Amino acid sequence: MTAQLQHAYELCRRITAHHARTYYLSTQVLDPAQRPGIYALYGFARQVDDVIDEGDHDPEVQATTSTALNSSCGKPSTGRQHPPTQ
Repeated sequence: MTAQLQHAYELCRRITAHHARTYYLSTQVLDPAQRPGIYALYGFARQVDDVIDEGDHDPEVQATTSTALNSSCGKPSTGRQHPPTQ
C-alpha cells in the first residue's frame, strides 16, 4: 500500500470516527483488513451527502456538482483506481 493510499484511508477513518461515532464503533468488530474499505465507503457517501445537503441549495448547481462527482468515479468493472477525497 502506498503512503498516499494509507494517508487517504486514515483521513476516511477520521471522517467516519468524527461524523458517525456509532457506525465507527461498530466497525471495530470487523477484521482490521476490512476496515479501511468500510471507512473509504463512508467517506465517499459522506462527501456526496454533504454536496447535496450542505452545498449550494440551487438545484442546478447541485445537479452539476452531482454530475461532476459521478463522472469522476470509474465503473468498478474498469479496474480504475481513483484518489480518495481529501
